[in-house]
Parts: sequence; C-alpha cells; structure tokens
Amino acid sequence: MRILLVGARPPPDGGVTVLFEQLAQELGGLADVHVVDTSRRGRGRGVVAAATAARCAALLGRVDVIGHHASPAGATQFGPLLLSMARASGRPYVLRLFGGALDRWFTAQTPEKRRLYELILRADRVLLETRAQVAWFRARYPRARILWYPNIRPLYRRPRITRPATRRFVFLGHVKPTKGVRVLLDAVRLLGDVDLQVDVFGPLQDGLTTADLAGIEGLDYWGEIRANAVVPVLAAADALLLPSFYDGEGYPGVVLEAFAAGTPVIATRWRAIPELVEPGRNGMLVSPGDPAELAAAMRQLIVAPERLPVLRAGAWQTARRFTSTRWTRTYLHILRRVVAGEACVDPPPVGRLSLG
Repeated sequence: MRILLVGARPPPDGGVTVLFEQLAQELGGLADVHVVDTSRRGRGRGVVAAATAARCAALLGRVDVIGHHASPAGATQFGPLLLSMARASGRPYVLRLFGGALDRWFTAQTPEKRRLYELILRADRVLLETRAQVAWFRARYPRARILWYPNIRPLYRRPRITRPATRRFVFLGHVKPTKGVRVLLDAVRLLGDVDLQVDVFGPLQDGLTTADLAGIEGLDYWGEIRANAVVPVLAAADALLLPSFYDGEGYPGVVLEAFAAGTPVIATRWRAIPELVEPGRNGMLVSPGDPAELAAAMRQLIVAPERLPVLRAGAWQTARRFTSTRWTRTYLHILRRVVAGEACVDPPPVGRLSLG
C-alpha cells in the first residue's frame, strides 16, 4: 500500500499536529508512506497552498490513495484542491477531520463556506472524532461516507492499579473558565473540612490570574507542565478533574492520557465526554457548572477509597480501546477497503483485522 499523507507536522506542538505526526510515524512501519507537511511556520497561506499542490502533484503517480488530516479551517483550505487532484488522477481521497465541535463550527459558517465544506464531504471516506459527530453529519448528509475515528494516544506500560489512595486530584489543561476552573475552585472551598490536595497545571487564559488560584487550602497552581511529566503527574493522582463546559470539547486528550496512566476521571456530562467517561467503570460524571456536585464526587473517592482499584482497572481497559497502534492499523484497513472499491462500513474490532 502506497499512501500520500497530507497534514500539519510539528512544530508547533498541538493536538492536530501531534496526532498527525504520531500516525505518520506508526503508519510508516506498515506501508510505503509519503508525507506532505501543510504547517505554515511563518509562511503565508498562498505559499503553503502552492507548495502543497506542487508536492502532491509530484507524488500522485507514486501512491494508491490520499489521506488528508486537517482541522476544519485546514480542510476548507486544502480539501477542495486535494479532492479535485484525487478525482483527476483516479486516486481515492480520505479526509480525517479533527475537532469535537464540528457541528457548531459548521452551522456558524456563511452559506458560501458551508457549500465549500459540503464539497469536501464528497470524499471517499470522512473520518470524524466522536460518535455524536458521526450521527449528526450522517443525519444531514446520508450520502456522505462517514466513519468514526477517535482521538487516540500511545499506550504506556501497564500501570500499578492497586496503588494506595492519596487524596490527590489533578487538573491539567488550559486554565480558563470554560474548562470549569472557577467551578473547581469553588468545589475545593466546599471541601474545606477534608484533608486533600488538588494540583493545577497549565497556562492561564481568558482572564484568570495566579491570584485567582492563590489562598485556597488544599489547592496549588504549578504553571505549565513539560510533556514528559504529564504521565507521572497523572499516575500519582487518585483522579483527573475536568469540570469542562468548553464548546469545542470532543475526546479530550488529557482524559485518554489519564486512562493510559490508570487514573480515573471526574468530568462533566458535556458534549462527547460521556462517550469516554463511564460512571462506575472508569470515572464519574457531574453536571456542568455545579461545584457542589463536583465536590460530592471528590468526597466519594476520599471516603470510599476501596472504589479506586475498580476505577483504575476500568481506566486502563478504556485506554486499550484508544491506543494509537491499534487505530493506525484500523486506518490502514480503511484505506485498503477504499482502494479496493469496497463499501463504506464501520471497521471491525482491531483484533479481527486482516492486514496481510
């Protein structure tokens, strides 16, 4: 299988670029892969578009399929070009769209931009991050060939899921109101009678300052965190806290990182988060914007630490369903079906794939 992968590589390090680079590296060990990088790195849009077109045109004769990986903005910039090149050359075009709020993004566009987006939905396959997004687009575009392809992460070595409770919780991400940070602060205040530790990591955004996080008993703000420290920090906690009501929430990468570290998650019933966090199995769900409910969930883990081994084991089992190596093999399976002209059907569980 000869594959042309088109997408943005790091730097900068972000969700889209990291996931694309991860796929490119892993897929390179399974197939003949040619990568075209669409990162701007200070270049103008026109320059990047011209370079992308030239590079893709030079490689089309050497590949069987085009795999395009993009944010909504990147898809509308490069998607029509790649789709037209694919149709002219007789190569299938598979589009993977990042983002958990594509429905809201789509409905907010001008009619002209929406028509452009509808054009690229004619790809031979369209891969979307959440099951909710798949259902939303399938209902509106029944002729589009849409499949579920989630946010994924590498699987680390199996964590020690029977470690003792520490009464330690962690928040890791953008420290801003829509991620529920003010809700978290109020919840910690409500737990003032409990001996606990909440560590907050990440960049301050949208008006929050260090003063907002200071002077709260049991809570410390540590600033931004190095990438290689994320897993140890998550593994040391009893639970990750994610009281988010952020409109763009899909499958938060930090949730998958926590599961891979064997750490349960207390999060909100918001957007696609309940597709990942299953109460009683790998975490707990609370209402958005409710500090009392968040505090009650944290208290449950503090007063009943015997629940933690079950939740930790469930977190690890969930992580195994979203491992990058498994889904890279699934991606290759999808491409092979497209090249063979087979019908668009959801791929089987990875363990049943026959990749030749």
